[in-house]
Amino acid sequence: MLDELQSAALVEQKPVALDAARPVRIIPDIPVQPEATNLQIPKSVWRAMWASYTLFFLGLLAAIGTELSGLFMLAISAAYTFMFFGTAAVLFGLNPPRKKSHFEHGIGVLETWTGPMNRSAVAGQILAVPLCIALFGISIAVIARAVGL
Repeated sequence: MLDELQSAALVEQKPVALDAARPVRIIPDIPVQPEATNLQIPKSVWRAMWASYTLFFLGLLAAIGTELSGLFMLAISAAYTFMFFGTAAVLFGLNPPRKKSHFEHGIGVLETWTGPMNRSAVAGQILAVPLCIALFGISIAVIARAVGL
């Protein structure tokens, strides 16, 4: 059986003169919307996220104590966390927003793909995982102290 390339090769192609006029397709200029780099997330949400991860690492530090291998793993995890947030901060800083949005000023909603969201809904969705991680770190510290580690 022949595939498309082999069957196309069997069809006789007509040679085209190099000086033959070819139609030129003119593409009109299309207006483009400028790139929007505004994340529209209030600084309070970012601070709460940092506080959550700080509580997590402090809880693990309290549970680990002075064990060197545990401290080394904790330092690596903290470095990865700083790299994650640091990379995002550097990339966002390359093209900062021109002005704050209405949502950041607290007078509007955040328009998302699935519909508008108010401040509490945005904070709840963004901070659900970091708050659970902070609770996990504190729980580990409480359990470690309760069993005498």
